[in-house]
Amino acid sequence: MCAPRSCSIASAAYRVLPRKPDPRNAIILEDDEMTRLLNEAGKNPMLWFYVMVLSETGLRADSEALKLEWTDFDLTRGFLRVKSAPTRRTKSGKSRDVALSDTLRAAFEAHKERYGATIYPGVGRSPFVFHIRFSTPKKVAGHRVRSFRNLFDRAAAAAKLPVGFVGTICGTAMSRSCLRRGTPSHTYRKSWAMRPSRRRRATKRRCV
Repeated sequence: MCAPRSCSIASAAYRVLPRKPDPRNAIILEDDEMTRLLNEAGKNPMLWFYVMVLSETGLRADSEALKLEWTDFDLTRGFLRVKSAPTRRTKSGKSRDVALSDTLRAAFEAHKERYGATIYPGVGRSPFVFHIRFSTPKKVAGHRVRSFRNLFDRAAAAAKLPVGFVGTICGTAMSRSCLRRGTPSHTYRKSWAMRPSRRRRATKRRCV
């Protein structure tokens, strides 16, 4: 058993309520900011289409958008199928269809024409929409891209977007609600509200 004093200190610690986090204000990009982001991302065609998918569909960045396959795009029906499976489970655990805007359809057709038929050594044609183009000691060409975070952050910084804007959380309830209501595609990005990551908030605190 612990000494009475140590026990009282431990008991008091359990009664201390955690400090409330700072309120998170959504950062909504204006049209000119979105244009600047796409222009900066355009230096890397794979990143450009990634930004386009996020802004036009509201998909979650890492768990949904980066796991898309070519067959998920149904141009005949005009839908993008977001599948939930053991190897690519969505947050809700359910599959869903997202309407393809004319802008996204045209962008997908150009993206597939550019990368869809590329043959990679030992892999063949990559089934993934967002895949690695060149092999490195740690990456294999044709395999799925695991993260665009660093590239996206550099593009966002070059585009001089508001401080705290990050493209990691895009599947907001608001954006999916817009899709279900049939809201025009150019308004989807108004619900593309990001929040700073924990790492960025911690860095900001250290710099103060």
